[in-house]
Amino acid sequence: MPEYYSAFACLGEAWDADAHVTPFLEAHVHAHVTQVEALSLRNAVERAIWTVVEDIAVLDLGLPARTANALYDAFFTRPVTNRYYRGLTDISQVTASHDLAKLAASGLVPAQGAGRSAHHVGTQRLMEAIAQGAAVPADRVPAGGSAEERREAVLAAVADRLHRSG
Repeated sequence: MPEYYSAFACLGEAWDADAHVTPFLEAHVHAHVTQVEALSLRNAVERAIWTVVEDIAVLDLGLPARTANALYDAFFTRPVTNRYYRGLTDISQVTASHDLAKLAASGLVPAQGAGRSAHHVGTQRLMEAIAQGAAVPADRVPAGGSAEERREAVLAAVADRLHRSG
């Protein structure tokens, strides 16, 4: 970032119609391009993770594709409640309960709490399943790390692979 801010020096302290502003323009455009590339990579990583969780839901667990919503949010360490899940998928309370119970039975997103405070969270098994589905080598994911550390490791590995593949 120091290069970016030093590029402002060519603008001077006051308006100068003859000032050579090319360094500023180059730095400014480069910063925009970098941001666009970063956003593009982030979107590609999120699409890759979505594809993996949808495959886990449908192909591995034999559940409706909508259940990928719960797996995806649990991967990102967001607690999934029945109400939240219904809002995402536009289904009834009973259907949501059945979906979430099946996901809990899989061991990937067990229920915590009871009643209105019940919610589902991702487990180490979910992280491992997503890492495996995303072809992330096991040594890239810290087994003893927190859920956040494991998730970040999976995201970084997927980003590295996508970045290298262009």
